[in-house]
Amino acid sequence: MPARKARTRPRKKTQESYEDLVQRLEASVERLEGSDLSLDQALAAYEEGVSLAAQCQKLLDAAQQRIETLREGGED
Repeated sequence: MPARKARTRPRKKTQESYEDLVQRLEASVERLEGSDLSLDQALAAYEEGVSLAAQCQKLLDAAQQRIETLREGGED
């Protein structure tokens, strides 16, 4: 009898990567710069950009904290 493969549950993507967020932010900026958007569309794109920038900053802050933790642990 062949060995059974372990079932793995698909991982839920709860948090986008930094690179994905930056790509989405760049797309929002391009929409704002390159097309004729209505005021509502421009505001929505701007709000999305602000949110994406905040998410990027949060990930950068977490990465910086991890680096600081590693540095502190490496000094022992």
